[in-house]
Amino acid sequence: MFHSSAWIWSKANRVVEGSEPTLDKLGGTAWTTRKTRVRKSLEDMADQLLALYAERKTAEGFAFSPDGAWQREFEDAFEFEETADQCTAIADIKKDLEKATPMDRLLCGDVGYGKPK
Repeated sequence: MFHSSAWIWSKANRVVEGSEPTLDKLGGTAWTTRKTRVRKSLEDMADQLLALYAERKTAEGFAFSPDGAWQREFEDAFEFEETADQCTAIADIKKDLEKATPMDRLLCGDVGYGKPK
């Protein structure tokens, strides 16, 4: 059973915008019931995450070869200069891509940041 992280997040994040959460009296029956249900839900989610990462750990991936002359020529033609952080991210991603395991990395970046020409 393979679920994405987004699916697991959707199961964990059930608060509806604009709704007020129900408050229980500490030590009351409703509180104890809710606490038990939440504990069970968290244990189920932990089991799903363990299964997901165990499956990913044993999955076979594709190992790309290191950069060749054409790749370097293509990158050298890029008209902008990368920042130190961008160079680090590129190197880390390339290192991951050369492994025969599925890559588990998310790259986030800003678009349009900088000075206009």
